[in-house]
Amino acid sequence: TNIAGFLEKDSIAGKKMLKVEDLVSMGGSAATEIERDRKLGAIVTDCLTIFSYGLAASEENFTEIECNLHVALFYDVLLKVAQKIGSLTPEGADSLKEWKEDPLNWGEIRGFPRIKNERNN
Repeated sequence: TNIAGFLEKDSIAGKKMLKVEDLVSMGGSAATEIERDRKLGAIVTDCLTIFSYGLAASEENFTEIECNLHVALFYDVLLKVAQKIGSLTPEGADSLKEWKEDPLNWGEIRGFPRIKNERNN
């Protein structure tokens, strides 16, 4: 994210930058921002995120742009902890694991209308 005109005011050419995200789902927006910063001359080799669903698409996106993704908490770990402390039933965990396997179609398979937007027409 462009913080208070930072990219317009100061050159980032030649500077090492760490991309920090709160959440990485498929990694597309973070990859786009990293590529933008690189085009401006920044050296971006790593992205740190607090949470990631661990979707294959995110791994593919970060591999494609040759950027290392570092994750503090993965979705699978969250599910295990939630089950361990009794906040998530085994059935609920199974359903959420199924979501991870096919997040774009999970709701529609269960009778919810598909929400169309620019990313998933």
